[in-house]
Amino acid sequence: MSNVKIIKPIAKYANVNGSFPLTTTIKPLAVAATTLKEGSLVYLLHQLPYNFLLTDFYDHNQHYNKIPIHSWNQHLIGPGLFQEWILSIKSARTPDEQNIELFQSLETNLFGFRTTRLVVPDEPLLAWFSLPQLRTICEKIKLAKIFKVEELLKSTRCPRCKTEQNYLNVLVAHVLLDQCRDPTSSININLNERLLVHTTPIKKCSMDFSSTKRSLSSPRQNSIMNDKQKDEEMKEKNDQPQQPITISSNDVSSYKMSVLDGTHALEFTSLDNDGRQRKAHLCLFCGKIYNRNGLYP
Repeated sequence: MSNVKIIKPIAKYANVNGSFPLTTTIKPLAVAATTLKEGSLVYLLHQLPYNFLLTDFYDHNQHYNKIPIHSWNQHLIGPGLFQEWILSIKSARTPDEQNIELFQSLETNLFGFRTTRLVVPDEPLLAWFSLPQLRTICEKIKLAKIFKVEELLKSTRCPRCKTEQNYLNVLVAHVLLDQCRDPTSSININLNERLLVHTTPIKKCSMDFSSTKRSLSSPRQNSIMNDKQKDEEMKEKNDQPQQPITISSNDVSSYKMSVLDGTHALEFTSLDNDGRQRKAHLCLFCGKIYNRNGLYP
């Protein structure tokens, strides 16, 4: 018995050599706090998120920090600024588990998320491209010339490198991100340039080479001119009134969602204790309801 050694199994999560610290980070996940009707939406004001719906897929085996999302007159609202919670929407692995799609408004040209069916409480919000948007993206990155989108959606095998994927949307992301291991692939896809769609035009800066030469010859005079030019530009910007983007609902006349400096506020008409109508708004930053006299009791 003296020569027998008892070896205890090491747990998989144990830190054996101290070089792999145990992580406790839990990813956020947007879930329905109440029943969300079909067609409930939220807008993306400026551009699509980085690598939008192409890498961060939902994993049912992983634990998430749930972010509750409510519906107010067919609009999705969450805690804090919508730019914060909207990034907690994960990608759907299959069309069956998808309950939100990307869409673009024909009136304002703004992109947004829209529920495709009834979403029950505590159900994760899982988004993916709508079929028209997927066709548009494939045309922009010139994949439509190689194969049709419908052909890509028929199987889970990559048509170029023959890699087998477990889920359909993962395969689509594999193709869109050009993750094929085939060295003969001649397609160079820059998603940072082609998928980050700006809803507002971007002014391109142009360089005047003649002014550059003059600036080299007289640096002091050029600095004075630059200071005057900056003052005039700042004065013009201050004189121009900044008008907030307003998105109104056609169904409810008393409802309006305003976008003020990147913060959503829901304006509506409510009844006080005396039965009189008062205008109020729901602050989506703190989640409290305010009227013209202050905070509601």
